[in-house]
Amino acid sequence: MEQMTGPDDIVVRISRSDRAAFDELYRMFYPLLVNYASLMVSRETAKDIVHDVFFRLWTVRESLLPQSGTGGGNIRSFLLRSTYNACISVIRKQLSRLNHGKLAMGDIEEYYRFY
Repeated sequence: MEQMTGPDDIVVRISRSDRAAFDELYRMFYPLLVNYASLMVSRETAKDIVHDVFFRLWTVRESLLPQSGTGGGNIRSFLLRSTYNACISVIRKQLSRLNHGKLAMGDIEEYYRFY
């Protein structure tokens, strides 16, 4: 049987708990997502965020459909948006801690890239 490799096929396979399809998607998008997140947070934090995004994707895998917002040609957009939202969440938490005096400016530099 020929292996399916298009975005719709990968999403369908993931929705059926196909670990190989998930690994394929991870390898396909991990570098892009880490680089994207690194524009907003440190590289190490970006790696953690992307890992969490994929973990959440795996936990909802049975609800994935190619026609939905999390499937097919939209999987790239879904992953980028999820990564963006996770970065914003981390930044907000850190800024909140800074505003409440629980975090020193030196600690913040560890998490964020300042230009």
